[in-house]
Amino acid sequence: MKKSARQKKKSAAEQKALTVSLSAVSLLTVPLTAGAAAAFAFYRGEGREAFLRIVIIAFLLGAGIAFCLGSDRLTHSFEGDNEAHPWRFFGVFACCLAASLLLLFVPLPWWPVPLLFVLLQLTSESILALFAGGGLLLLSLQFVAEGAEGYFFLLFTASACTVLLYRHTDSKTRFLFAMLPQALLHLTALVVYELLFAHTHASARVFLIPIASAFLTALVTAGIARAYLLRNIRKNTERYLDINDPEFSLLQAIRTKQKEVYDLAIHTAHLTERCAEALDYRTQAAKTCALYHRIGCLDDAESEWPDVAHYYTDFEFPQEAVLLLREYIREGQTHPRSREATLVMFCDTLVTQIRAVFAKDKDAGMDYDTMIDTMCLEAYQKGTLSGSGMTIQELSRMRELLKQEKLYYDFLR
Repeated sequence: MKKSARQKKKSAAEQKALTVSLSAVSLLTVPLTAGAAAAFAFYRGEGREAFLRIVIIAFLLGAGIAFCLGSDRLTHSFEGDNEAHPWRFFGVFACCLAASLLLLFVPLPWWPVPLLFVLLQLTSESILALFAGGGLLLLSLQFVAEGAEGYFFLLFTASACTVLLYRHTDSKTRFLFAMLPQALLHLTALVVYELLFAHTHASARVFLIPIASAFLTALVTAGIARAYLLRNIRKNTERYLDINDPEFSLLQAIRTKQKEVYDLAIHTAHLTERCAEALDYRTQAAKTCALYHRIGCLDDAESEWPDVAHYYTDFEFPQEAVLLLREYIREGQTHPRSREATLVMFCDTLVTQIRAVFAKDKDAGMDYDTMIDTMCLEAYQKGTLSGSGMTIQELSRMRELLKQEKLYYDFLR
């Protein structure tokens, strides 16, 4: 299943277009931020020193975001499918920039700051969201007369915690458990600001307005995040159902080319899926890695990332699966880092060893428990697990799970 020159050219053109788009977004972010801040400062009639301070802060914010975008591109740190959609982030950032300036016409207690942080996080990644959101908050507070330092610290802390809450929200998480902590954090920050920094006397207003603001912001944030995340989860789930189906065209191409590789992938994927579900790992991503990390056989070559990456992009693999495959192909078979890559490595090694024994003698008697213990011990002694994220407890649990599959191993004869 070798790619034609036309297909290779198309794949290279798509990557080049993505690089150009990301570069354009990075370059436009700087003048957009500085220009919007300068225009607003001029409109507000700020003095010379304040005007220069605002423009410099906005310029540094734009430059920092451009740097973060380039770094995330090199390290593939974007979350979800955001790496393939830089203009989506640019649009959301532009809206958040406009909102951060227009909010100056609204009293401070009503600013929905955590919402802006989460919007940025949903369209990029957590570190970039914290930097961009914090920069926008700092830029807005340049127009506030007093109490800005305390407000920044309190709202940035609450917003950062909110980003972490939604970063770990998935299809198994009830959004209520993210919304309520967000509301309580936001409420605490607002009340503390009113009492300690705005020097407001304790009254019903001190509590009623923050309560209304915090819970309204949390409700809107949870609604948007839920719709966005579930859309991506649903999209990825449907794609996993396709690419992990044994009848999928790419798997059938492997079967036609080298049935031995296909059989090995199917058996490895079965064990990986069983163990990943029990360990609460990213099951479908791990299964995809088990199925497709030997995709290089289609070109009669070893799987090297630059040579096989096009298969995963051409067939629209979910981003988390692509990143796991990239990790595994580069170093997962010798020094896995993620828990899923470590699991795939063990399952692949075990299936390979069992099939090698049965290839010589189908009636050979085997002590599977001893084989699994020896495999884990050798991996530890060789330093294979030195950089792995799998804990000792998870390793022990994985050994138990693999030992429970004895009937399946006999099926490999």
